[in-house]
Amino acid sequence: MVSIQLELLKFGWMTTKDFFYLNRPDLKNTEIGDIQERLDFRKEKGCKPFKWFLENVYPQKYVPDDPTYVLGYGRIINPKSGNCIDTLQNEEKDEYDLGFYPCHSFSSASQFFSFSRKGEIRGEESCATIDLGEMRTHKVRMTPCNGLSIQKWEYVGNRFIHKDTRLCLEGIVGGEFLRSAPCKISSSQLWILENDYEES
Repeated sequence: MVSIQLELLKFGWMTTKDFFYLNRPDLKNTEIGDIQERLDFRKEKGCKPFKWFLENVYPQKYVPDDPTYVLGYGRIINPKSGNCIDTLQNEEKDEYDLGFYPCHSFSSASQFFSFSRKGEIRGEESCATIDLGEMRTHKVRMTPCNGLSIQKWEYVGNRFIHKDTRLCLEGIVGGEFLRSAPCKISSSQLWILENDYEES
């Protein structure tokens, strides 16, 4: 019953449905029946869409697929290996090393990131940075977004280049974690944004 109520909420009120299914892929093919009555109610009462709420009530909310804020979103894929950047099931609120894991064939929250117009590789509240304490491996960590240059990247020629260090994001097959390394001509440093607004 709760599943059907969630589906009705999504179709009746939310104008974007991608993130709903990202968190509840089990509901993607749920049969919910006729929702016309709910849509008519919304129209009759002059209800605002969810986007209005985000713009007027909660404008500080980061929206990871809105082209106002992001250059691209979804999986960040290394095409040669078929691996993706992955949270490895770590919680958004925690600091953790980013993983390099085979891409899922379905939308998955653990492989969902956006590349913001500010140059951040980010989740909802955390951003990728280089762990400068790990000088040998230069692991890439997710830490709370702070707007500082240590969390800024450029996406040039399918490479993510860290603005402060000029190191490139790199995924090594057989390695569990992402790292940054001196930029070179290597397929291990090439990345594709699944939904790239700049390519559209």
